[in-house]
Amino acid sequence: MKQDADRRRQSGPGDPAADDARWEKYIGDLKEALAATDDPEARARIEEMLRGVTNASSTASFNEAVTQFNEAIELANKRDYPGAIALLEDLLPKVEAFNEIPDPARPEPTLKERILEMLERFRADAARLRQPIQ
Repeated sequence: MKQDADRRRQSGPGDPAADDARWEKYIGDLKEALAATDDPEARARIEEMLRGVTNASSTASFNEAVTQFNEAIELANKRDYPGAIALLEDLLPKVEAFNEIPDPARPEPTLKERILEMLERFRADAARLRQPIQ
């Protein structure tokens, strides 16, 4: 326990590599516990904990994607269309993994649709301003 606390202090809060390592260790520990038990109640609790970790990870990834999308918009607002386009092109394959399903009750576009729309708009703006795009 003391070693874990020391490692957390050394890596500092908000250290993504350390956070990832801790999550991986936690998931590994849960999987080991799941494999080691035959108790149906304990298995159900552990499986629920694993589902929660997976959902938390997906939420964190989605939040990071939204942050990157917002950074691209900020760059475009400063007329840095090539920078904004590069960020969005980098982001596009990442959001494919979210499997966003359009909800007829909420006619808002998905993050992928927003990215595609912004890419089209930013490319047109860059061409209008004769900014080279890589």
